[in-house]
Amino acid sequence: MITCGMKIRSLEQTPLADVVEALLVAFADYFVKFPTEISYWEKRFRLSRVRWDLSYGHFVADRLVSFIINGVDERGGQRIAFNTGTGVYPDYRGRALVDQLYERAFSHFRAAGITHCQLEVIQENTRAIAVYQRIGFSIDRGLCLWKGALRRSEWKGRVEATDFAWVRAQNAALERYCAWDNTNAAVDQLGEEVSSFRVWDQSGQPLGYFLAKAREERCLLVQFEAWEGRWEALLAAIAQQYPGGVTANVDDRRPQVLAALKRAGCTSVIDQYEMSMAIPDVGK
Repeated sequence: MITCGMKIRSLEQTPLADVVEALLVAFADYFVKFPTEISYWEKRFRLSRVRWDLSYGHFVADRLVSFIINGVDERGGQRIAFNTGTGVYPDYRGRALVDQLYERAFSHFRAAGITHCQLEVIQENTRAIAVYQRIGFSIDRGLCLWKGALRRSEWKGRVEATDFAWVRAQNAALERYCAWDNTNAAVDQLGEEVSSFRVWDQSGQPLGYFLAKAREERCLLVQFEAWEGRWEALLAAIAQQYPGGVTANVDDRRPQVLAALKRAGCTSVIDQYEMSMAIPDVGK
């Protein structure tokens, strides 16, 4: 039941400035501080493939007080609604508003061919995790955000720029390890902001590849893969390209990668869960 005086509607006609204002208020007490620039959020939502017609909020006298913002794309053979932002104003918490937004969304998701919902949540945010589990989400995996300057070495090998099309041909079985914002579809959105590289060792043997979004001498490692588990060598090659440091979001089902990052000098800074649920039958 919707609280008296509230209306649920899609965010399709809601100005981005109003969405950002609601987001900043809802997350004022969050674990991390959010950027305030509207331009940042415009790009962030574009990269997340947000569908505003499939994103919803509670409005009180045209003021947005709760919301779910959904990106939509194909993933693992399913059409996914990925919740890239959920928020509720502090004064409106404890009223099951997120439950209500999902209840409203389900029939629209089904009509759009969406079969599953997914989201990411910081593991320390036990209150949000409990809400999502109540709605029907379950934890699928952990995602660990690592940062740091990789240790330099006398690694000798070869790094060459390549086309993303080459990487796409290699990662069909590996993309499942990527976070939503690092999938091939996200790379397509980033375009020339992401550089693709192939790596060979000193003897000329293929070592792997990496995709980097550069920030001066630092980079975001969008995707990276070492053949035959040679992660230390691959990270040494990356260190030569980006001595200022890297940021990488890694699936916790890949302990070899996590261990290699730690040995290379990086630190785990944020741990998240990825959660998912199948769209329930409408009316059940």
